[in-house]
Amino acid sequence: MLYHQIASALEEISSAPRGQKAAFCSGLIAGLEPSLICPVVRLLSGQLWPPWEAREMGVGPEGLSDALEEISEDDISRLRVRLGEMGLVAEAALAEKSQYSLTIEPLQALFVYEQLRRISQFRGKDSEQRKNALLRGLFQEASPLEGKYIARTVLGNNLAGIGQKTMLAAIALTYHCEQDQLNRAYSLLPDPGKIAVVAACGQLEDVRIQPGIPL
Repeated sequence: MLYHQIASALEEISSAPRGQKAAFCSGLIAGLEPSLICPVVRLLSGQLWPPWEAREMGVGPEGLSDALEEISEDDISRLRVRLGEMGLVAEAALAEKSQYSLTIEPLQALFVYEQLRRISQFRGKDSEQRKNALLRGLFQEASPLEGKYIARTVLGNNLAGIGQKTMLAAIALTYHCEQDQLNRAYSLLPDPGKIAVVAACGQLEDVRIQPGIPL
């Protein structure tokens, strides 16, 4: 799956009525191969790991600005004053690129997911430079719309209105689950990405309490 499909879906979902958001998510999830289900659900929700994992992205607006400044001809400080929200800033900045990728391959969703998770693993000396390098690489490959949602995902909020209830409703629609059964499984494994995988396999009844995972 191309990351552009996710970015385009998020753009539609962000302006869709609340009652239609789950259907939009379901349309994107349906038919995914098993290895893509968890990453796509997490990219849609903007939460790239479950809440009990002791990790954080460690990149704020300043870090995003630094990466954008290296590849855009626009004035990032001016854009931040005018637009405020960093997704909009990234979208505008990438419309005025000064650096372009040497390849013409479109961004794959799984590649974006894995690169963003890698950023959260950098610690200690030179971690800021390494985070910047990965972000810069993603932004070089990204279209303005893709950059908008990469930036928002880095900051932990896609601003699309896809919360826990919406994503669970989308999973129920996609895999024809009973809502009570889905809610029970989620209470034991509160990670929509993993729950979607379990639902796709028809194994919601098999979810049990696991050490280290809070209810």
